[in-house]
Amino acid sequence: MKKDSLKKYEMMYIIRSGLSEARYKEIEEKFTSILDTHGGFIVETTVMGMRDIAETFKDARRGFYIVSIFEATRKSIDELYGWIKVEEDIIRHLNVLYDSISPQTIEEKEKLVEENEAVVAA
Repeated sequence: MKKDSLKKYEMMYIIRSGLSEARYKEIEEKFTSILDTHGGFIVETTVMGMRDIAETFKDARRGFYIVSIFEATRKSIDELYGWIKVEEDIIRHLNVLYDSISPQTIEEKEKLVEENEAVVAA
C-alpha cells in the first residue's frame, strides 16, 4: 500500500465575529489538532485578527481571519474539510496547494498586506 505523502498548503479561514478570544483560540487549536492526528503539521500561522469582509457572507460583515501554512496528507485534508463543514463558527475558507503559488504572487501578497497595515495604522 502506498504511503500518503505530505503536500504543502495554505488555508485562510474566517471565523464569525463576536466570539470570545478563547473561542478563536479553541478553533485554531482544533485545526492544529486535526492535522497532528492525521500526519500533518503546521509550518506557520498568521492571526490577522478582526477585519471587514469584502462581500457579506452568511449575514457577516466582519470576521476573524487566520492564515495557516501547513503540510498535510490527503487524509488530513479530508478530515479538515469534514470538520469545517460542521463547524458553524467558520463562515468561509480557502485552501490552495502552496506549490501552486508563484514567488511573484507571494511577493505581491506581502506588499498588499504591508500596504493594508499602513492604511489601518493611519
